[in-house]
Amino acid sequence: EAEGIVQVENFGMHLNVDGTIMYGLKIEAIMERKADDISLDMLSRLLVDVQKDSSQIINDLLSAYQRSLLSMIFCGDQKNRCKYNMVIAEAIDPKLNGEEYMDRGDNENELKQVIGDIQNAHNIGAD
Repeated sequence: EAEGIVQVENFGMHLNVDGTIMYGLKIEAIMERKADDISLDMLSRLLVDVQKDSSQIINDLLSAYQRSLLSMIFCGDQKNRCKYNMVIAEAIDPKLNGEEYMDRGDNENELKQVIGDIQNAHNIGAD
């Protein structure tokens, strides 16, 4: 994170024998905001930091041979290999019906910062 930015988080990584790597993060606070009041803007910045940091950690753990295999598989562009994020939250504010987030305005743009392009939005469950 940039100088002066405070992030309180617990970070863990799992490396499977088949090459799958998963990392998890529990956010306690970002700047003056506690876990129950983190904006999507702050979350999107955090996700960028986590992806960069996790790549550096993995790079430090790999042998020269493993790095050469990644380079071969990704044609020298292994630092830009696809990564996927899954965000789980207890709540979202404002709470709207799924379709209402597709407003081509502030709601949709805020979500795009975190999850990328949105094709559809649907409600899951009764709440």
